[in-house]
Amino acid sequence: MRKGVSRTGLILVFAALGLADVVSAQELPEVPPEVERYFGEEMRARVIQARAYEKSRHHALSLTAGVIPDDDLFVNLPLGVRYDYFVTETLGIEARGEWVARAKSRLFKKFDVATQYNVMPRYEELVWNAGAQFLWIPIYGKFALLGTGLTHLEAGIQAGLGAMGVKGHRIVQVGPTAYREDTSSSVKVYGDIGVILQVYLSRFFALRLEYVQFFYKSGGDNLFLPGEVTLGLSWFIIPLDVAL
Repeated sequence: MRKGVSRTGLILVFAALGLADVVSAQELPEVPPEVERYFGEEMRARVIQARAYEKSRHHALSLTAGVIPDDDLFVNLPLGVRYDYFVTETLGIEARGEWVARAKSRLFKKFDVATQYNVMPRYEELVWNAGAQFLWIPIYGKFALLGTGLTHLEAGIQAGLGAMGVKGHRIVQVGPTAYREDTSSSVKVYGDIGVILQVYLSRFFALRLEYVQFFYKSGGDNLFLPGEVTLGLSWFIIPLDVAL
């Protein structure tokens, strides 16, 4: 019985070796260069991050509030409204307007009129601004916070031109210890550039964080560079298209 099993096993081993020799002896067909190039280069996997919300050809209205942090004389709180039209997913145009609520800073409250005359006989405060913006938003991303779900966001830059209402103050000495404050109102042309971060809440709403750097001339060749930080809530008049 053992001899029969051994002989059968040897026959199967030799048969398998012979079959392997036959297969290895056969010539495999040559792969054409264009096919090899197609599978080696042109079929590389590329990860495309799909947008959850598509805003192309959509309108949005925004209410904003913020602060102008680089003014030592006043606490400035700009309150504004914006209208946006997105031509494509990355390009848009905007009309904006702001009114600036303001109060004297703690430093300014310490100055009497005589100190103002000696330290800063002329100064300006921002009252309002209105302008048009060009938006370029090429960056899109998403993140998850503690596994609660994906949050979609995008970032870009903006630039524009507009008009700014400015109230000028001038301290005039009219006697040894008497002073008078003259005020005047003017409109300045400004340019601006800024960055945008927009976080989508739903098809209807998004949060929008901005930093905008204004620049305008006033008082001769003096260049003023007030910057503002604003946070706004955007409402899409027609709900955004859902892509996912």
